[in-house]
Amino acid sequence: AYKWVELNKNLMTIVLPKMKSLGDTVVQQAMQAAEEAQAAMVNQRNSIVTSLIIVTIIAISIGLLFGYIIANVIVKQVQEVRQFLQGLISHWDFSRRINSHSPDEMGQMGRDIDQMLIALQDAIGDANRVVNAVAHADFSQRIQKDYVGDLSILKKGVNASADSVAFMMGEFVKVMSGVG
Repeated sequence: AYKWVELNKNLMTIVLPKMKSLGDTVVQQAMQAAEEAQAAMVNQRNSIVTSLIIVTIIAISIGLLFGYIIANVIVKQVQEVRQFLQGLISHWDFSRRINSHSPDEMGQMGRDIDQMLIALQDAIGDANRVVNAVAHADFSQRIQKDYVGDLSILKKGVNASADSVAFMMGEFVKVMSGVG
């Protein structure tokens, strides 16, 4: 029984304090490892958040830059068309052209304006040709090309005027023939 008491005494005074010290060391090291892991995760999270913020700022900056460039291109094209139209209005020269080769909507608008100018130039040229012919006693000339809208009204008016002058001149010739 003495050995048993001695063993219990050794267990209580030597082994258990060493086990407690060892357990405390394990718990302390586990706590330290957990704190280090938590700090590493916080650093990693902060690094990811910082990276996301930087990427977002770069994306917004690139978007703003592209928006600025596109807006400037559009404004420049609108200013060019506006200057062309101001020059057209100041000279009323329908032979002028925008000659836009741009594939976008502004280019299409320029081509549409050119088509309108071609139609106006053709109609006015036809009207001038018939009026000049009538002024030089050639009553056979008429506008033959098909036009629409106001250009059709111009065509009908010029042709009707040429018909009227031709009729009146024919009647005048008859009267003069009867007199003489």
